[in-house]
Amino acid sequence: MPFTRWFVFHIHKLRRVGFHDWVMLFATIAIAISTIVYTHYAKKQWKAMDEQKGVMQGQLDQMKTGAKQTDQMISATNSLAATSADQLRLMRAQLVGSQGTPLECKRAWTTVGSPSISTGQRLTG
Repeated sequence: MPFTRWFVFHIHKLRRVGFHDWVMLFATIAIAISTIVYTHYAKKQWKAMDEQKGVMQGQLDQMKTGAKQTDQMISATNSLAATSADQLRLMRAQLVGSQGTPLECKRAWTTVGSPSISTGQRLTG
């Protein structure tokens, strides 16, 4: 019976084990248990960080979309500003061109107390 011989051999060896060997055995077991516990804890941390990464990626995508919309708004505002500047330039040219020329009023003028109506008066200004 090989198992019986093996068991007897090891029981005989255990009788010769000293105090320091027992301390070393329990310290090794404690280290193994603490390593297993820490590995479990680190795995939970890893999962939490992975979930956080997904959330942050979604936020980044939203920020990119918002930045794209902001760029479009800036472009549209610049286009409006350019159009307004062109319109202002044209209005100034029109004003300069119309200064000093007489204006004809095409509306009926009535006077209080008089039944007559006059049209086509020339105004300067």
